[in-house]
Amino acid sequence: MSITVTQAYDLGTLTSQNGTVAYIVTCTEAATQAQVRAAVQAVVPRNSAMLSTYGTVMPLSDLKITHLTDVLWTAEAVYKRPQARNA
Repeated sequence: MSITVTQAYDLGTLTSQNGTVAYIVTCTEAATQAQVRAAVQAVVPRNSAMLSTYGTVMPLSDLKITHLTDVLWTAEAVYKRPQARNA
C-alpha cells in the first residue's frame, strides 16, 4: 500500500499567533487511521518556522485527520504560539 500526503493548494492560514495548513491524503487501497496519521506525521513540520514569514516559530499543536472515503482523507496541521506565563 502507498499513502501520499500533499499540501493542499489552499495553504490555510498563518498569522503571528496561530495557523493551519491543509493536506490531502490519498491511498492506493483502504488504510487505517493509524496508517494515515503516521504518513501525515512524517510529512508535516513540527513547527511553523519554514511556513511563517512573521519571524515567530509556532509548535505543532494538533493534527486533525478526516476520513472521506476508503482511499481519500484530509489532514489539518494546527500551529499555536505558546502563551506567555505571568510571573
